[in-house]
Amino acid sequence: MSRFNNLLKKNWDYLSLTIIAFYATLSIKTFYRPGILIGWDHPNYINQAWLTLKYLLPKGRLLGWDPLNQYGWPLNQFYYCGPHSYVAILAYGLLKFVDFYTVYKLALNIVYVAYVPAVYIYVRALTADRVGAVAAALIAVTVFPGESAWLDAGIKQIYEVGMWGQSMGIVLSFVALALIIHTLDLDLGFKWLVICIWAAFFSASTMVTHPMVFYSLAISIAVLMVMRILSLNARILWRAFLDYGLIACFTIVFSSFWLIPMMKYNKIYHNLIWNIKWEIGKWALIDILETFKPYTWLIISLALLVIPLRIWIFTRTARIGLKEKLGVVSLTLGYIVFSISLTTVNPSVLILAVPFLIVGYIVYKDDCYHPLISSILLLWIGAGYESFRIGWVDLTRIIPFHSELAFGKCVASARYMLIALAGVGFSRAIYALKSLLRRKSNASVNNKLCSVLALILICMSLSAQLETTDIAHPLNRRIVFPLSYDYSLPSRVEELIGWIQSSDKSNTYILIQDTLGVVNPPSHYVYLASLMSNTPTIGGIYGTRYITNPIANTEGNRILSIEADALANDLEKLEILAKELGVTYIAVINPSLRSTLKQSGYVKVFSNSLFEVFRMKSFNPIASIENSTAAIRILNYTVDTIVLEFKGAKPDDKLKIRMVYYPELEVKVNGRPTTVVPYYPSNLMKMLGVKVPFIEVFLPSGSGIVTITYTPDLTQYAISLTMLIFSLAVTVVYSIGKILKIPRFYKRSRK
Repeated sequence: MSRFNNLLKKNWDYLSLTIIAFYATLSIKTFYRPGILIGWDHPNYINQAWLTLKYLLPKGRLLGWDPLNQYGWPLNQFYYCGPHSYVAILAYGLLKFVDFYTVYKLALNIVYVAYVPAVYIYVRALTADRVGAVAAALIAVTVFPGESAWLDAGIKQIYEVGMWGQSMGIVLSFVALALIIHTLDLDLGFKWLVICIWAAFFSASTMVTHPMVFYSLAISIAVLMVMRILSLNARILWRAFLDYGLIACFTIVFSSFWLIPMMKYNKIYHNLIWNIKWEIGKWALIDILETFKPYTWLIISLALLVIPLRIWIFTRTARIGLKEKLGVVSLTLGYIVFSISLTTVNPSVLILAVPFLIVGYIVYKDDCYHPLISSILLLWIGAGYESFRIGWVDLTRIIPFHSELAFGKCVASARYMLIALAGVGFSRAIYALKSLLRRKSNASVNNKLCSVLALILICMSLSAQLETTDIAHPLNRRIVFPLSYDYSLPSRVEELIGWIQSSDKSNTYILIQDTLGVVNPPSHYVYLASLMSNTPTIGGIYGTRYITNPIANTEGNRILSIEADALANDLEKLEILAKELGVTYIAVINPSLRSTLKQSGYVKVFSNSLFEVFRMKSFNPIASIENSTAAIRILNYTVDTIVLEFKGAKPDDKLKIRMVYYPELEVKVNGRPTTVVPYYPSNLMKMLGVKVPFIEVFLPSGSGIVTITYTPDLTQYAISLTMLIFSLAVTVVYSIGKILKIPRFYKRSRK
C-alpha cells in the first residue's frame, strides 16, 4: 500500500491530466452520434482532408492541385496544410476500423483534449509548478458561457465555426514554447540537440497549421529572448542566441516544402489586400473581459496575482532595498496601465504597460512575466490598426502589412497565456495561504483549506461544462452539439449533389449559391458537392484571399461577388460572366433571382424545397477551341491531373481552359511539354475588376491529348525530408544511448 501511495504522490499530476482529458472527451461525446459536423468551415476541412488522404499521401507529399474547386486551387498551400494533413495521416492508419467521418471527429476530439498536455508542459517548463500546471490544464478545456466562437479558439470555435486549425496551431505552439524554454536548462550534447530539433519541428508545424498563430509564437519567443538577455548572465546570453538561432534555422528547413512556394506565389496568387482583415479593434479587450464569464473576476484575478504573490512571499523572508521597491513600483504601474486599458477599452494604451513590466522583471526574475508580457503584446497586436496609433505616434509606418494580416487571431493565444497565468496564480494562492496560516493552525486545517480551494476550481469548471457542453447527456435530455442528421439542410443539399452526380457534367462548371448567410444552420455544406460527385463546381467556399475569391465565393447571398438581388436585375451581366467562366448551370436559392430566371425563359433542370437549377442560354465549356469544327473532350478530372482529348484542330488553334494558371502546372500536348500563355478574361476586369490568369495553349493540327499535371519542385521536399530523417536518426541514437545509460547521452539537466 505504501508503494502505491508513493507512486500516487509522485505521479498525481499525470493521473489528474488523464482524468481531465477524459472529462473533456465526455463533454463532446455527442460528436460521435450519426451525422457530421457542418458548422461553417467543416465541409471545407472534410473535403480537403479527404483529397489529401486519397491523392497526396500515396505520392508522399502534402501539397497538390485541386481542379474541382475555385477554378483550380493549390491544395494545402495557402490554407490549413497542417489540419488537412493531420486528419489524412490519422485516417490512413484508422480507415480499416472506422469510417472517414468518424476519423474526422476523432481528430477534433484530440485537438480539444490536446490543450491539456500542451498547457501543462508549458507551465511545467516555465515554473516547475505541478499544481499550477494541472490547474491551467483544467481551465484550458473548460468551456465558459462567455467563450467566443470566433476569437477564443476553444470548443465553441471548433464546433460552431469549424476553424479548428487555429486551436491545433495553439496546441503546437505551446509545445514548441515548452521545448524552447527547456533547451537553456541543458548542457550542450545529444539531449540538447534532440530538444532543439523537436522544438523546431513543432514551430514549423505551427507555421504550416496556422501562420497567424505562428506569428503569435514568434512574439512569445521574442519576449522569452528579451527576458534571457536581461538576465545579464554571459552563459545564458550566448546560449539564448545559439539555441534560438539553431531552432529558427531548423524551423525554416522543416517547413521548406511549404514555405518556399508560399514565398514564391503568395503575392501573386494569394492577395494580401482584401476585405477579410480581422480588424477587431476594441473587441480584443472586450473578448478577454467576457471570455471567462461568469468567472472573469476569478480567472483574471488569479492571472494578475501571480507575480505579486511571489513578491509577497519573497519579501516576507528577505529585506527590501531600493532596487526591490523599484521593482514593486514598476509592476504596480504596469498593472495600473493594463487596468486602465481594460476599463476604458482602449487597446492603444496596452503597449505602455510593457516597459514597466520589463523593469519589474529585471528586479524580480520571475518567469511568469513571460505569459504576462506575451498576453499584453498579443492583445495589443490583436486589436490591429486601432491600437497602432498612440496619440501622435503612428506605428503603422513601421509595422509591415498592418492593415492586411489577420491580427485579430492573436487574441486566442493571449487568452491561453492568461489561462496559464491563472493556473500558476491558483497554485501560488494556495502556497501563500498555507504560509500565512502555518503558525496559526495545524497541517490538517491547511490541507482541508487547500482541498476546499481545489474543489471551488473544479466546481467552477463543472458548472460551466454542464451549461455549455453535452457532459450531462443524455441525463439532461438536450443536445448542445447537433450534427447533420439533426437538420434538414444537408438532405436538401444532398438531393442537389445527387442530381449533379447523375447529370455527368464534366466540361462545364456548376455554380452553386452557398447556403451560408441565407438559411440555417450556417454552413458551407454545398462545398461537399465536388467531393461527392467528382464534378467541377463553383461556390460554397469560405471567404479567402486566393486570387479567384471574388468569382468563387457565393456565401452571404452573393453570386460572382454580386448581390443576388442585384444580379436578378441584370441577367445580361450573368450571361456574359457565365460564358467567360465556363458556367452552364446555376443552382439558386435567392427568390428574386429564381423568379427572374423563370420569367426570362431559362430552362429549369432541377428543383427541390431549397434549390432551383437553371441552364444558361448557351453551353459554356471549361475547355474550348476557337475553331468551331474542332472538338474537345475531358477524359480525366482528378486532383493533380487533367486529361483532355482534342480532334479536328487546325494549325495554331488555341485551347482555352478556364482554370487558374499556376506556375507548378506542367502542360503537355501529345506527351511533349508546351508553353502556356496565361490569358486574362477581359469581361472579368470590366465588370468585376478581377484579374485572373487562365490557361491558353497552342495546339498542333489534327487530334491529340493534352495533359495538365501538378509537378512541384522536389528540391523543397528533399530539404524537409532530409531534415526529418536527420531528426529521427539523432533521436534514435539519443534514445539508444539513454537506454544503455551511456554517460554522454545520459547527462542530467541543470535544473
